[in-house]
Amino acid sequence: MSSIKKTDHYYLIDGSGYIFRAYYALPPLSRKSDGLPTGAVSGFCSMLFKLLEDSRSDDSIHKPTHFAVIFDSARKNFRNDIYSEYKANRAEAPDDLIPQFEYIRKSVKAFNLPSIELLNYEADDLIATYAKQITDAGAKVTVISSDKDLMQLVSDKIRLYDPMKSKVIGEKEVLEKFGVKPNQVIDVQSLAGDSSDNIPGVPGIGVKTAAELINKYKNLDTLLKKASEIPQNKRRETLLENKDKALLSRQLVTLKDDVPVEDDPSSFIKTNIFGTYNLLEESKKHFEALSIKRKAKFRFHHISTDEVYGDLEKKSDPFTEKTPYAPSSPYSASKASADHLLKSFVRTYKFPAVISNCCNNYGPNQFPEKLIPKLIHNILNGKALPIYAKGLN
Repeated sequence: MSSIKKTDHYYLIDGSGYIFRAYYALPPLSRKSDGLPTGAVSGFCSMLFKLLEDSRSDDSIHKPTHFAVIFDSARKNFRNDIYSEYKANRAEAPDDLIPQFEYIRKSVKAFNLPSIELLNYEADDLIATYAKQITDAGAKVTVISSDKDLMQLVSDKIRLYDPMKSKVIGEKEVLEKFGVKPNQVIDVQSLAGDSSDNIPGVPGIGVKTAAELINKYKNLDTLLKKASEIPQNKRRETLLENKDKALLSRQLVTLKDDVPVEDDPSSFIKTNIFGTYNLLEESKKHFEALSIKRKAKFRFHHISTDEVYGDLEKKSDPFTEKTPYAPSSPYSASKASADHLLKSFVRTYKFPAVISNCCNNYGPNQFPEKLIPKLIHNILNGKALPIYAKGLN
């Protein structure tokens, strides 16, 4: 933990929440060759890219220095051992979403970001654990999620950010939502329960009544001890009869902040997420696997910046065709010459390609970031062969 500095700012991304947002936000998409659903992959990549792009242009004190994407490992976890009906009311993931989980996790690695999950725990628990480790070391955290369950973590060093509404959630917003301070959210949820997660709570008590009681008695334990003093007959009897449900619900809604995580948060350092190495190596492995699976040889050609920006007339196969576009300066490649390079490659190898470093006004060390979501989507779904220029880092 000593490597975490007080000036660090961590972005912990609720990957599982992103997946479902992406799935329901877009119409169904599929790969033409075999019908594999790809809509959630495409939407997830676009959402993640937008977040990263926005963070890069952020010049405020909240500019992130570290990133991690955190997922649920499985539907069941330790809470099901406490209460077997936990989330039992939820349907299974849609059939066309299930095969996309693997590719979504691969896309996170393609972005050169940590992809973290741990069996028997939910993403929220891992986020709570890392947030505690980070803030205990003096740094700050932004949790990227719209999940209300994470509002219990909000403090002077932890804030939430809802990417769909572009809204920061701090203590003021928590008070507006639950009627109490962040450190009292657990008590309110224990009383009110949560039908979406099948958490029982106390029958007949909603968020408004729960907030009223917690504001008066300060916490759940004091409330339950003094329940017999409550003047309203029905409310008093309900609390006395359902004390066990309130305590059970507290176990379920409380996020664990002591999960035995394996990754050191100092390793979440924000690197060049658009660098060549990860995308190149992951893509090469992917296309080698495709070659074996389809019994066809896929050519993977890695071109240098000289080949992209130099004299195309002098290049060897597949670039032997005469062309009027022959920029003399490595910084003067036009879009026309880039297009010609792309078309030559496609004609020679007879299948789609993406050139990642060929756009008008981009020098050898500049990356056309607007191509990233489509590039990753196409790589992971076998639709395009990526061509990279060296020297992008």
